Amino acid sequence: MKANELMIGDWVLFDHNPVRVAILGAAQDSLGLAVGDNVFGQPYSIIEPIPLTAEILEKNGFDMDDYTVHFKEDEHYMLELVFEDDELKWTINCNEYTIMNFEYVHELQHALRLCGIEKEIEL
Repeated sequence: MKANELMIGDWVLFDHNPVRVAILGAAQDSLGLAVGDNVFGQPYSIIEPIPLTAEILEKNGFDMDDYTVHFKEDEHYMLELVFEDDELKWTINCNEYTIMNFEYVHELQHALRLCGIEKEIEL
């Protein structure tokens, strides 16, 4: 992964385990990962994105039966989500226009933050 793809608080995989980004590198090629109460510096090159799965979506309040879904924390319906053709899409106007597809957990986290939705993603 690259530095410009991540934000503090993002979930990523390190050594096949989910961890949170705690510090975005003082050095160009490293970042700090939070593991419990500890922070460890690691190079970006060994960090992997976490695929966004149906299980993660369901655990966080996404109802797979609905056509468009909003997180309950999204009081103004800014993040309209549609699960279509095995892809999660951020759309507007009842799925008329797609803003972007989500493939990884950190992408969904960025959209939530962009929309001002205070929702912590659980893995």
